[in-house]
Amino acid sequence: MSEPLGVAEIEELIGAYALDAVEPDERAAIEAHLAGCPRCRAELADHLEAASYLSYTGAPAPDALWGRISAALEEPPPALRLAVVQPRTERRGPSRPALWTLAAAAAVILVVMSVALVRQHAQIDDLHHQQAAAVARSARQAMSDPAGQHFTLTSPSGAEVSATAVISPSGTGYLLASDLPKLASDRTYQLWGVSGSRVISLGLLGPSPQVSTFSAHGGVKGLAITDEVAGGVAVTRQTPVLAT
Repeated sequence: MSEPLGVAEIEELIGAYALDAVEPDERAAIEAHLAGCPRCRAELADHLEAASYLSYTGAPAPDALWGRISAALEEPPPALRLAVVQPRTERRGPSRPALWTLAAAAAVILVVMSVALVRQHAQIDDLHHQQAAAVARSARQAMSDPAGQHFTLTSPSGAEVSATAVISPSGTGYLLASDLPKLASDRTYQLWGVSGSRVISLGLLGPSPQVSTFSAHGGVKGLAITDEVAGGVAVTRQTPVLAT
């Protein structure tokens, strides 16, 4: 028979008990103690609440939970006490330290942070989709407006690749270039406006343009697209991939 647990040992095992990580004889002693100790029952309730969020399903944790966890982490360690321990006739397994509770709290925080990041990424993706859809609608409207400047860009090499563009009377331009092959991550397509002998950069299109917007003022007569290093250039020396 193992020796009965003392009050200090029982209090130390409350966190492990909440995680169902105690031995049968320890469980019986803890439950007997809990029946007459309101303070330990309250501590057990806190541990059980923290453990329940290990299977977090998306609902936010109660505000008070984080305060209790923070307070527990900030409590000073108990004073060091030296005592002579008498050997037991039957050695029981090592006691579970209070780090069970801290581990559960850390796991809760990690799970909540992970879920928050996933939700944030989903919201960002949804916003990008909404913005892309809005740009596509505006581009279709501009393409159907006879008052705008309309351009068809084709490949000087004769490749079966093309793009269309329009510049509205307000100077807002839209480029539809989904036929362009995707470039490497260190490259980008760059759009140029041609007006007589002047060639002006109208912006970067990225390595895989679909529908892009740009601003053009000052009598642009033609458009061209080149393949440049990521970040673009001020003056191109490349042969256009597409041009009017």
